[in-house]
Amino acid sequence: MNNFVLYFRLASFILPSYLVFSSVYYNDVKAYLYLLGLMVASVLAGLLVSGFLFKSGELSNQNAICNLFTINGISSNNMSWSTMILSFSIAYLYYCMKKINATSEYIHVLVALAIVLLADTALNIYTGCIIFGNHLITVGSLALFGYIWGYCVDQLKIKNSLFFDHPSNREKCKPGSGKKYRCAHFKKG
Repeated sequence: MNNFVLYFRLASFILPSYLVFSSVYYNDVKAYLYLLGLMVASVLAGLLVSGFLFKSGELSNQNAICNLFTINGISSNNMSWSTMILSFSIAYLYYCMKKINATSEYIHVLVALAIVLLADTALNIYTGCIIFGNHLITVGSLALFGYIWGYCVDQLKIKNSLFFDHPSNREKCKPGSGKKYRCAHFKKG
């Protein structure tokens, strides 16, 4: 069972890693804006959860796997990093998809992330790693922050700053200056 928990803890770190590598490859700022929002939202959610009454100190039956990813005690209120990353990512990517009217095209991404979030939640409950009240506050607040962050990034008016840029029919490549290129389509050739 610990392997499943470890898998779901690490699965949520694959998404930000992929987004950063794609931004480096395509030479854009999308993932850096996403990561900045994720960091700000994580700190705000930590402050929000620490102010609520769902504190129990250390859970009595807590596994060692529960404290696998703690950074300066931010997870001390039994907030799962994987839950934080997935909740923020689902809402942020939903805003990006909604903005370009492509939610139906990319709904499989949201469904897959939601399944991972539900499985992670079930495993956290099974292993006793979370306080359910804190978990609900974490999911709700990070989803809200993710959606708001998407709106804020959109308002910056930086070209191609949101994920899932909708493809257009415009030509992407242009011929060199002063030269014309002719393309021919050969059938059966």
